[in-house]
Amino acid sequence: MLKLFISHAWEDNEIIKKISENLQQDGFKTWTYYNKVVIGNGKLPETINNAIRWCDVFVLEWSKFSEQSKCVSLECQKAKSLDKPIIVCLFDATTPSEFLSEFEALNFTSFSEGYKRLIETMQSKREAIRSNVPEDSKAMNPGHSIFRNQAKSLSEDEVSYMLKSYNFFDKNKNSQGIGFDNQFVAQEINGFKVILDRRAGLMWQQSSSAKSMWFDQAKNWIERLNRDRHAGYRDWRIPTLEEAMSLMRRRNGNGGQFFLNSLFNPKQGGIWTSDLIDGGALAWVVFFNYGSCYANCFDLENYVLAVRSFL
Repeated sequence: MLKLFISHAWEDNEIIKKISENLQQDGFKTWTYYNKVVIGNGKLPETINNAIRWCDVFVLEWSKFSEQSKCVSLECQKAKSLDKPIIVCLFDATTPSEFLSEFEALNFTSFSEGYKRLIETMQSKREAIRSNVPEDSKAMNPGHSIFRNQAKSLSEDEVSYMLKSYNFFDKNKNSQGIGFDNQFVAQEINGFKVILDRRAGLMWQQSSSAKSMWFDQAKNWIERLNRDRHAGYRDWRIPTLEEAMSLMRRRNGNGGQFFLNSLFNPKQGGIWTSDLIDGGALAWVVFFNYGSCYANCFDLENYVLAVRSFL
């Protein structure tokens, strides 16, 4: 399935949602970010950088708003630096910048005609990509998500910056955050209930560990989960803080008691992450019952909600 990153200005969200939904119905995997992005230090949030690396084709919605968007400009520069195929969709009379002049442009003055040409272009790109990728490399390509999946040490300031960069909601550290635009699908695999987040490329357990536990016990619990090939997989892990905070809801789910989507079991009030505080003395924990994340001592007890990448 061809993977598409759709770059646009947040003011054009409605038309982009229509395009994304149509593309998904036509058999393409799409990724776009609908929240207003905070650009810190002139850099894109890592979730967007990862999504651009992930995509096969970079689709740019061009309008008077995207011309003015610093985020769109940085996304285009990133895609070009990675030699991603770029397709420009013209939604008004705004002239594309000289930077984009070398790329294919489709006129969307008539939505139906523009979308028809986009599909034709995507189909040709899909065939070109298929013919250039050896079958064995397709099979060996490991799963990955758009969020960082390797543990690291994070200071309080780094966490605050990360929350604002991703626009994650945190009642105490980023109360104006909207939260990640998840695309959840509940499934049962080999008798085990899981929640797929198709937008993030993550598979979550529907329910956390039956009991809360210390941090070292949490790591042992994950090891047992993989030995037992839970739901048929053996690459489960403790989520990073970024991954866990992508689940945090601005409005309470589960009957108004938790800041978590109601598809998940409501008992998991606080879950361990794999990230430590700067210096390594504490581990970061996401509390869905409080709507915030805090650093905890290793010998305090929290639940474990396992995750794996599936893109």
